[in-house]
Amino acid sequence: MGGFGSGNRQQGGRLTVGQCLQLDVAKLKAHGLFEKPAKWQWRWSTGSIVQVDTRNEGFVTLKYSTAQEEPREYNIRLEATPQHLGGKRHWFICPSWRCNRRCKTVYLRSGYFLCRQCQKLGYVTEQASKSNYPHHQIEKIRARLGWTPGYLNGHEVKPKGMHWKTYYRLIERHEVQAQVLDSVLKKLIGRMIP
Repeated sequence: MGGFGSGNRQQGGRLTVGQCLQLDVAKLKAHGLFEKPAKWQWRWSTGSIVQVDTRNEGFVTLKYSTAQEEPREYNIRLEATPQHLGGKRHWFICPSWRCNRRCKTVYLRSGYFLCRQCQKLGYVTEQASKSNYPHHQIEKIRARLGWTPGYLNGHEVKPKGMHWKTYYRLIERHEVQAQVLDSVLKKLIGRMIP
């Protein structure tokens, strides 16, 4: 009855974006697949492989197989919008016939890569309890600073290339969230000790 971390927590919840394989248009651009169209094999840590082909103008061809089903091959339409200071931003057009929404990332679920809304995926932060929020914020700040995860690891050096003003702002946010997390943990420990 009522141990550490119990209460005010959604059990189960819906699947989150982090639990699905994802294909991000920014990563394709980083590999130069829009400037010089080519074939590329995308590997995930799960061992899954997706072949990405950008040689068709205005489309990305995906070729892959899932564990339960036969191999699939289909096109995802691309759209490019101009940037204010020049260049283009590329978007996937969700291949669902009901959607056709512009999206930056498509997620593999039920055998197809579709947008987050079509896959009915949530975010981890939507399902987190209020007491977990400070911890999540601290970890986000630490990741942005390139620091070791865990607020008990203390401060590390400023990342190269980061403005001092940004660095100090992130440090201040980190300290505020650390104080909030400390008070949450004290309350939880106070409830556990009679």
